[in-house]
Amino acid sequence: MFDGIAGPAKYNISKDAETTVLLWKGLTVQTNHAYAKGKFDKDSSAAVLKDLDKLLE
Repeated sequence: MFDGIAGPAKYNISKDAETTVLLWKGLTVQTNHAYAKGKFDKDSSAAVLKDLDKLLE
């Protein structure tokens, strides 16, 4: 599904992130959230959900 740990270059996946959340619309990545180890928390998940709501409008 992906090309090594970094994934496809156009996804801009951080090599230092422990958690990466990509949101697509159609076949295009719309948002990329990357979090260092231990940094994905309640506020982070709220930010992801806010972006998801925008994509679903």
